[in-house]
Amino acid sequence: AAAAAAAPRFVAPSSLSAHTERVREHYDECSEFYEQLWGEHVHHGLWLRGDETKERAAEQLTETVVTLALRPQRGALRGARVLDVGC
Repeated sequence: AAAAAAAPRFVAPSSLSAHTERVREHYDECSEFYEQLWGEHVHHGLWLRGDETKERAAEQLTETVVTLALRPQRGALRGARVLDVGC
C-alpha cells in the first residue's frame, strides 16, 4: 500500500524567530561556498538556448523574474505576484 502523504507542518508564529535564525545561520555558513559554486547569483539558472554559461543562465533567470514581476498581468495571472525565495 502506498504511504499517505505527510500533512503540511504548521509553524507557530512563536517559533518563527527560531526558524529565521536557523535559516540565517545556514546562509552565513554556506554563502562563501555558494558564491564559489554559482558566482554572484545563488539562483541555479534559466537556460534558454542550452549553451549558456552558468553565469549567463543565472543572469537570465534573474532578468526573467524581474520582467515577470514588473509586467502587467492579464487573464489568470492578473493580480499574481512573483516571490523569489532566497537570500
